[in-house]
Amino acid sequence: MWQGVIFDLDGTLLDTIADLGDAMNEVLVNHSWPVFSIADYKEKIGDGIDQLVKRSVPMNMAYDAEVLSPFIQEFVKIYEQRWHVKTKPYPGILPLLHTLQKKKVKLAILSNKMDSFTQLCVRHFFPDIQFDEIIGSVEGMPKKPDPQCALQIADHLQLDPKETLYVGDTPIDMNTANHAGMKAIGVSWGFRSANQLVESGAMIILNKPEFLEWLF
Repeated sequence: MWQGVIFDLDGTLLDTIADLGDAMNEVLVNHSWPVFSIADYKEKIGDGIDQLVKRSVPMNMAYDAEVLSPFIQEFVKIYEQRWHVKTKPYPGILPLLHTLQKKKVKLAILSNKMDSFTQLCVRHFFPDIQFDEIIGSVEGMPKKPDPQCALQIADHLQLDPKETLYVGDTPIDMNTANHAGMKAIGVSWGFRSANQLVESGAMIILNKPEFLEWLF
């Protein structure tokens, strides 16, 4: 029944939280601002670097886009040096992707991470996986939960949205799936709780990556 899978990246395929948090904390330290624990960053991540920075700097800095812009650029420069230091695939993800690839399931990634970092991470951590399409955040294109890019992937890969799984770890992902008419599947190992995902429309919660294989 299911023709293909669109995956989120951060918190779904890759555990990126430590590198993102360390990079953001370095920005904060540079300006003598309070830092956050890595666990705190799980609630700040999901809809792009600009929102991560906005939620991390002091509130009086976050309201003005022009004021915020230099700190976003500073974060990007720091993250460019450490995107791969602590980041790693979640346990069971590589076997899952290899199994789905052997079964000739169409595979894609849709992330709110900057497209340049999305492409880097996928090439580095999944060199043996042939994703049919990889899309990160590009200026001028709507971010999730807007369904435009998810539907674009389905169109390019000749997938019926109703027969496409969207797998992610945040309410943004579940909303994206539901807006696109895809089956929303949440993962319990990511950046948000299973309860948050269910409340946001997850139809299934996966506790282990291999459980996804059972749908194919």
